[in-house]
Amino acid sequence: MNRELFRRAAQLATEYLETLPERHVGARGTREELLAALGGPLPERGEDPVAALERFARAMDPGLIASAGPRYFGFVTGAGLPAAMAADWLASAWNQNVSLNALSPAGAAAEEVAIGWLLELLGLPAGVALAAYAAITLCVLLAALACWRARGPLALRYSALLLATVLIDPHMYAYDLVLLVPAYMLVWDWVLGEPDRRVADVVPRAPWTWLRRQSFNSAFQWLLYACYFSPLLASIADATRVQLSVPLMTLLGATIFGVLARQD
Repeated sequence: MNRELFRRAAQLATEYLETLPERHVGARGTREELLAALGGPLPERGEDPVAALERFARAMDPGLIASAGPRYFGFVTGAGLPAAMAADWLASAWNQNVSLNALSPAGAAAEEVAIGWLLELLGLPAGVALAAYAAITLCVLLAALACWRARGPLALRYSALLLATVLIDPHMYAYDLVLLVPAYMLVWDWVLGEPDRRVADVVPRAPWTWLRRQSFNSAFQWLLYACYFSPLLASIADATRVQLSVPLMTLLGATIFGVLARQD
């Protein structure tokens, strides 16, 4: 642990903040000067971290805009409060992944407290956020399912499902689902065009007698539903340490493989 490196970084940052009231607001260096100061040939060896940090600060200084200062009247950039800035330094040092409670209980707790304070500031009851999310999610899901089951063009049904995906879960899983939804759509259209058969006729090795007697088309559609909605049950991973979408998508892939293998 290089204490001197972090001490020097804090010193450089503090010195910059102290000069903001009198500092020249605009950049004092040209693009060419900045490139020359920052660039040059790629070093063959690394250098002392403190020296590298100081050289980086010197090279960057002429190109800095004093947007956090009191005399900046450009874009609506805004300045950071000292307490928030110090907390941001700590957050960078902690380097937490706060996407799930299992990955960072501290981050999840801080987020929950911040949401609670915001609701208190607005004079809203504590459970209003969860209730609003549940109600809106249900409305979007029902609308998306109605669009999907309608006898319309695939392009319209696909668009409705994709929009619902992003509206319901716009962060962690939406990007994965954007890639997966076309596959779901294609296999859904495939199964709708297939003659209805028992699961045992399509997947002879399916477990459990009751499952082998079921309609393959219906069972396959329910599996697609489960795969699509499984990211909404991400909180289960906090308790089980198993992401439900993984075994479900594995089962879907194995089913598709079994269907294709029987057609050879």
